[in-house]
Amino acid sequence: MSAWGGAVFVRRVATLGGGRFVAAGISALWLVVAARQLPVEQFGDLAALLAIGTILAAVSDLGYPFLVSHAVAEAGSISETTLRFVIRRRIPVGVAVAVVTSALYLVVASDDSLAIPLLYGVSLLATVVYSSVSAALRGLHRYRPEALNEVLSRIGVLALGWLLLVSGGGLPAAVGVYAAADLASLVFLTRVARRCVVKTDDGIDLDGLRLRANLHLTTGRVFASAYARLDTWLMALLRGSANAALYGAPYRLLDGLLLIPRAAGAVVVPHFGTRSAARDLRRTALLTAVAMAIVAAPLVAFSASIMTAVFGERYAASADAFAVLAASSVPGAVVVVLLPLAALRAPRAAAWIMGGALAVNTALNLALIPRFGPVGAASTTLGCQVVLAVVLLTAVRDQSTRPATEGAPGMSSMRCSATRASRAVSSSTTI
Repeated sequence: MSAWGGAVFVRRVATLGGGRFVAAGISALWLVVAARQLPVEQFGDLAALLAIGTILAAVSDLGYPFLVSHAVAEAGSISETTLRFVIRRRIPVGVAVAVVTSALYLVVASDDSLAIPLLYGVSLLATVVYSSVSAALRGLHRYRPEALNEVLSRIGVLALGWLLLVSGGGLPAAVGVYAAADLASLVFLTRVARRCVVKTDDGIDLDGLRLRANLHLTTGRVFASAYARLDTWLMALLRGSANAALYGAPYRLLDGLLLIPRAAGAVVVPHFGTRSAARDLRRTALLTAVAMAIVAAPLVAFSASIMTAVFGERYAASADAFAVLAASSVPGAVVVVLLPLAALRAPRAAAWIMGGALAVNTALNLALIPRFGPVGAASTTLGCQVVLAVVLLTAVRDQSTRPATEGAPGMSSMRCSATRASRAVSSSTTI
């Protein structure tokens, strides 16, 4: 472990991942409350809105959460100028994304009230700002503020949301609490960041943070987000809000399962970002997958009891979909650990891989959802995650064996691996 700073890495993952894990438990409880208090169709609308919002939020992030943490880790500091530079470029895109999200939501929603997408737009724009700030803090290896914010914001969502739903607030209240929590997160993390930013030049190359320099990274991020979330929206489109609810409920549990692996992927960027360490990256991903398998096995075995105990008898039909999704968390752990750094080091290759994965995933969902419903979508997720994990493990191994010339400008550690990864996946259709 000492050869690759394993103890430090584990401590950082434990800090960030621990906060996210506790927050996930609270979020799971909140979703249980929402599923039990809202009509099934309205919960399906909520699942569809969160799915399409998450996909398009990847457009508004422009790859900056990972770019900023990587750049700050290399520079050792971040200035007010750099932070403002990033936020100012993300906000106009965030506004456009909010408009598109509203339109796509209204296409499939059973409740077409404009208040719902408008409230979600507020949530999205607040996230644009505070996610930029938290990325800078991760680059400084300050994980506690983000972890604390994750927990406190979820407590706020649960407490306020429960009160409003019990009082008959309905779907607008469920969406409104997200907006309130994200605005509070913006205030809290911004206040923390003011004590960390420097007034002087931080040495970060701003040209390397411009959109034109990171187009492939941003494209890959959008493809990755669509790959992970489009199935829920397609479920609402092809089978209606009720089936979207039956798929969205177990999928939210899958999100909770992958929370710790995603935290590991976030820590991987500043921890391994300045060196190759292909063997250590693969070992980290595989160990995470083993841990996930231990957690997932009983969930697969007792999926029916879990779904009815958590969401109620109305969601008993989700048991089979949950069993398949729980199994997909094992290869999914490999994907979420390796993907962020792989995309930073080889953005063009990552974009091509994720584009292929999205195309295959979408085609399979279009074929299977009309006939098999939630189980068809879950089976597609499992199969695609297995293939994607194998491709990523191969690409990471290959990154340590060949020279390269391309990558995001201003980030030499990215250049050294882009061509290697591109060659590694040139014969594959699937990050």
